[in-house]
Amino acid sequence: MHQTLDAKKRLLLRAAQCIRDCLLQAQTQSDQIQLPHQYWTECQTALQRIRVAQRRGWHYAAATLTESLRYPLGQCLERLNDLYRQHTLASPSPPIATARDIFHDLESVAEEFDDLTIDLSEPVLFLDLLP
Repeated sequence: MHQTLDAKKRLLLRAAQCIRDCLLQAQTQSDQIQLPHQYWTECQTALQRIRVAQRRGWHYAAATLTESLRYPLGQCLERLNDLYRQHTLASPSPPIATARDIFHDLESVAEEFDDLTIDLSEPVLFLDLLP
């Protein structure tokens, strides 16, 4: 009986950790930020061309390339400002319950209902409430 109880608690603990991992993964996926890589790359390329033109003494070409830098630089700045506003104005994500708290909740459910089935190979908890 003691081993069965320990095995049940271990299963509940593993399930609690799996649930917490899923919640954390869902939260981090919703918080992913997409940086404006394309515009940043365009800015870097334009700067390299400007430096080459300056080294060779091609002042008109350097000035023209400097003008062409405005668009990708402006787009990059605009996207970063949008991201900053979204990030600072967004309400913070609610805290994720600890594995310990989830374990205690699962333990309470298991004590109240005998027919709790946990399948760790699938993200499923099954509770049969039918008489």
